[in-house]
Amino acid sequence: ATQAYRRAQREYLDNPETGRLVQTGENALDLRRGSDEWFRTAREEHGKGLTGAARRRYDAEVDGLQDQAQQRLVNKEAGETRNYIENGYKSSVEGYLTDAADNYDNPELFQQNLDAALAEQQRLAALQGWDAATLDNARGQTVSGAYKQRSLLAAEANPVAAGDMLDAYGENLTPDDRYALETKLKPIIVDAKVREFVGQFVSTT
Repeated sequence: ATQAYRRAQREYLDNPETGRLVQTGENALDLRRGSDEWFRTAREEHGKGLTGAARRRYDAEVDGLQDQAQQRLVNKEAGETRNYIENGYKSSVEGYLTDAADNYDNPELFQQNLDAALAEQQRLAALQGWDAATLDNARGQTVSGAYKQRSLLAAEANPVAAGDMLDAYGENLTPDDRYALETKLKPIIVDAKVREFVGQFVSTT
């Protein structure tokens, strides 16, 4: 009877397709719902007909199996809930940064979205227990990445203006991002200035 119960519990928890403990993401946020009823029903089903010492031994063994199962469910649910919240914060950060980049030519909206991204990052840091140095580094990388993307998008519309933007906001960039931007923008800006000069020359002759 105990072995039959053990097999049923293993199927309930660990079945590769339907097991409670293989669920992830939003599907794993309430793993324990209905579990008490399942354990009660399974105990009675597989212990049917046992009496006296046999039933007492069965109940004692099933108690241990259920305790282990419940603890696994608690741990899994807690871990998945934490991951779900963390992924939500990460997704929010990415979304705000995308909105910031999309508003590269609107300084106010760019800054509003960047600030919102940093606020979500702060919440993620608190949840994950980052120390001050880790948070400062992440914040610097986020700000630098936002300004880098802003400059790249601006360059598609106006390379010269993007170069001016790089000069104005360069202090917000990490050394690596600034070097990468300068390397990428320099030939584009030179080409744009040459074409502008040639256009002016042609128009005056």
